[in-house]
Amino acid sequence: MTLLPVDIISTGTPGAVVISDGDSVECHIDGFPMLANTPILVSDITTEEDIRKDILMVLEMEKSEKSEKIDANFV
Repeated sequence: MTLLPVDIISTGTPGAVVISDGDSVECHIDGFPMLANTPILVSDITTEEDIRKDILMVLEMEKSEKSEKIDANFV
């Protein structure tokens, strides 16, 4: 299976374990760097389209930050 930049992996939590707003979630896969995320509360009125827009905004911000770092290395 190929994962794309905006794909979401949803695994749920076992039993009574609850992931709360602000917790840290870490994913470990052999041969890859660790992935750490901090979940946020999504309100009941948030639409799927709102979530897509937010994800794209974050990706654009990360892309811009990487570009700034590259530009700084050439100064």
